[in-house]
Amino acid sequence: MNEAGFIDERNCSEVVIDEKSSSNSSLNTKLPEIIDEMITDEPIPYEPKQSLVISDAAVLMAADGYGTGRIKGKKERLELK
Repeated sequence: MNEAGFIDERNCSEVVIDEKSSSNSSLNTKLPEIIDEMITDEPIPYEPKQSLVISDAAVLMAADGYGTGRIKGKKERLELK
């Protein structure tokens, strides 16, 4: 199922995902590994080697132009956006 199919099947106009970790830990994500695979593997279009959790998939969809996304985090004492 493609991204638009998910929205249609769910009969929704918007999907919002908001994740927060506990104060001293980061979210568990495979995005760094997935992005590394995307830039080093062929063929295009990229097909993931493993299933993606919905939030990681949503970030990739937004990066590919299917909607919008925002990532905000902290590294040491710096806030990253």
